[in-house]
Amino acid sequence: MLETLRRDPDALVDGQWWRALSPLLVQAPAWQAFLTVPAIAALGVPVERLLGSRAMLALYLIPGAAGEALGYLWQPHGAGNSVADLGLAGALVAWLFLAAGERSWPTPLLNRVRIWGGAVLAGSVVDTVFRDIHGVPTLAGAALGAALLRRRRHRA
Repeated sequence: MLETLRRDPDALVDGQWWRALSPLLVQAPAWQAFLTVPAIAALGVPVERLLGSRAMLALYLIPGAAGEALGYLWQPHGAGNSVADLGLAGALVAWLFLAAGERSWPTPLLNRVRIWGGAVLAGSVVDTVFRDIHGVPTLAGAALGAALLRRRRHRA
């Protein structure tokens, strides 16, 4: 299955269009699935509760597609959903900065959590500079999450 769904630039050019997103469905190396598959639930459930199911799906697929596109440029052979998982993480970071203050969290706790969120964003920039495919999806998730949060505020 991995050979059929992983990133393969030659197969993509030959018309196997599904390879644009199919690497999100398999994991190489396989052991990483023990981390990335549970991360879908650990990150996706809070994103869905905060932003809704359609937003959660968009925050998984759009950054995931961006990560796979970069994967074709920077790491042409591989697979995994970590890039999509990090889109969800980026959205949670956006929520920490834009909406978490609406909760009744103690200020010291909120500040500590935001420091970690800032570290995630800074790490994403560093990843991108070093051409790691995980940075842009995290930043894309943060940007899309921020846009969705602001849109929700304007509607309210």
